[in-house]
Amino acid sequence: MKSAIAVTAAVVLTLCAATTVATAAERKQVYQAGDWQVMQSQDPMTDELSCTAIYKGEWKIQATRASFFVSLKGRGGLKAYTVRIDAAPADKLKIATDLEKRIGAAILTDEFPRIYDASRIKIQTMTALDTVILDDVSLKGFKASIDFMRQKGC
Repeated sequence: MKSAIAVTAAVVLTLCAATTVATAAERKQVYQAGDWQVMQSQDPMTDELSCTAIYKGEWKIQATRASFFVSLKGRGGLKAYTVRIDAAPADKLKIATDLEKRIGAAILTDEFPRIYDASRIKIQTMTALDTVILDDVSLKGFKASIDFMRQKGC
């Protein structure tokens, strides 16, 4: 239960960070590999450092040290999604959880170990508006970015 609460808190904080305007001093790029950049910020209340890997400079695709997120905020919201990693068959359709619907993002924690070792991930989502969106994401530099965050402890 504790780990579920911690993951939920990290997800909400990470996705909220994507919509918050931050100055360069508050959030800065500290690493880049391939298509991935690691952004770092400091919590103003605890001074704890936090890192998020983002895809091609956009916050709609992002990852922490153990979770991968695809935001549908501003793209129709989230109803359900299917994941395909590399050339493997697509996973079964997942209905978005209440949390995923509220924050408008698919949370791929269980899939993370497979994503970490992959070269490409495709996420096909059905939006709350009943439209289909496909995100085809190159993972070039992803593993190195995650390793960087794990080494830095952020």
